[in-house]
Amino acid sequence: MYSSIVSLSTTLDNVCIDPEIIQSLKDIVSLPLLHPAIFKIGILARESIGGVLLYGPPGTGKTMVCRALARECGARMLQVRPSDVMDEWLGNSEKLARNVFNLAHRLAPCVIFFDEIDSLFRSRTSGDSGHHTARNIAMDGLQSAQKNRDGGIVVVGATNRPFDLDEAVLRRLPARFQVKLPDEAGRKAILQVHLEGEAFPEVQLDDLARKTDGYSGSDLKNLCVCAATEAAKESVMNATTDGTGRPELPTRVISPKHFEHALTQVSRSTRPSPELDRWQKSFSRRPSVEENVHGSKKIKYTGM
Repeated sequence: MYSSIVSLSTTLDNVCIDPEIIQSLKDIVSLPLLHPAIFKIGILARESIGGVLLYGPPGTGKTMVCRALARECGARMLQVRPSDVMDEWLGNSEKLARNVFNLAHRLAPCVIFFDEIDSLFRSRTSGDSGHHTARNIAMDGLQSAQKNRDGGIVVVGATNRPFDLDEAVLRRLPARFQVKLPDEAGRKAILQVHLEGEAFPEVQLDDLARKTDGYSGSDLKNLCVCAATEAAKESVMNATTDGTGRPELPTRVISPKHFEHALTQVSRSTRPSPELDRWQKSFSRRPSVEENVHGSKKIKYTGM
């Protein structure tokens, strides 16, 4: 069993994605785990929304938001990659797939996060019986939405290729949200998060956000690391020595020239996908936001 019990250091303050998506995920993921008694009567005792699918380009915060939500509601998070449950030896894949859900129930409350879920639940094209058996066992776990909810388990899948998913899997993940590349305001917010604790008095984040159109959150992190590394190298080069011969390093300050260098080294790693946008129009379950008579907002789910 190689799936990871994730260390949950991320908070929602560090997650820069659409606030409406975060609120919807709180309703679906956090609410049942924080207040299970509310779901013991009426229709909510009989029915469950089921699992969640987050889809979009790599590096846009899909894993981070799940970590933050799990931390917020005091749950564990079990991160499962395709290689964790697929094994070349006959019978091992089935055992590994069962172990994922068995372990989650022992760790409950727990969020099971299937990374690259399309690799495990892609449309049937192969004759690999071992793969299909493990796939079917994992599918059984997805189908047990009510059992999972009552047992303090929430299933979330993430992919950048939702169009490769089997339709039977999509039916078990009815809450679907597209996590897009950040816009200019989002990029500025991400830069501010990554530059916390750094000195960058002359850097204009508005200008930098404009220059990084198409960058993912992960790309922006790498950009900041590259700029900070350049500043660190400059600090070492400008170091002086004290009376004992030990170097005295000046305070590391990131300047615009460090980011100009970083922009030549770190480019965007992905491009907007028309295919994703087309799929979103056909299959997404994006919540709309309505204002009630008191002026406050509420989430309305469509198509679920």
